[in-house]
Amino acid sequence: MAEEYKQKDNSGSLFTNGRKEKETHPDFTGRIKIGDDLLEAIRNGDELQLSGWKKTTKNGQAWVSLSIGKVYRKPENLTPRASPPSLDDGEAPF
Repeated sequence: MAEEYKQKDNSGSLFTNGRKEKETHPDFTGRIKIGDDLLEAIRNGDELQLSGWKKTTKNGQAWVSLSIGKVYRKPENLTPRASPPSLDDGEAPF
């Protein structure tokens, strides 16, 4: 018996909807599993980042692998790195 696939936290998949009968039905369907680490962000109404990768099953069916996480925001209070000291003392070595 084949082992059932276990969805990892903060990941999901989308497959072409093989049961689409009307224009109003979705083109793709799938599942996503949200881990405990993102639940607080969801409760707070925070925006999340969704990423996707095109994949193909062993049977040749196209699908999209999904990842969800917090949106990366560049910290505003970064101090610039100090420049390395200059080795040029103004005098020629010869």
